[in-house]
Amino acid sequence: MESYESIQALARRADAELSPLGIAIVNLARNVDADDIIVNIADPGMVKNTNLQHEIPLLIAAFFYCYKALLGRTLLVGASTYVDAVVVKEKEPHSCYVANWMIPSFAAFAYTPEGEAGQERLSSETMEEFEFAGNQSMLEGFKKRIHTRGAS
Repeated sequence: MESYESIQALARRADAELSPLGIAIVNLARNVDADDIIVNIADPGMVKNTNLQHEIPLLIAAFFYCYKALLGRTLLVGASTYVDAVVVKEKEPHSCYVANWMIPSFAAFAYTPEGEAGQERLSSETMEEFEFAGNQSMLEGFKKRIHTRGAS
């Protein structure tokens, strides 16, 4: 069971680390004060009684149904990961990926100059995709609040 959980954790971390939206969320959090909003990526793990497999072929859906029934977390346990990320850890996970009630580090590449440049590019491209929602003006408002607090 331990090796299964380790493999699942690595797969979920890779998913969050390589996700353009995940990178954009982490970069967004760097521009938002944790006193205003706590921004992180919480991973509830594989949870039973969800409809995750509803749009896949029946045979694969049946496999996932059995897989989740045997190894999945209950809804309550899955939900507790979100509560832990926001209420228990409070500001600690701000701009972090939270999985299995822990804050694992990102892949080593993310901390290199190339990785940071790639994150910045993905973040700006993702922000452009959501420009219709006025995200840039909201972000500027948060930045002003951070600078105003820092000046006083």
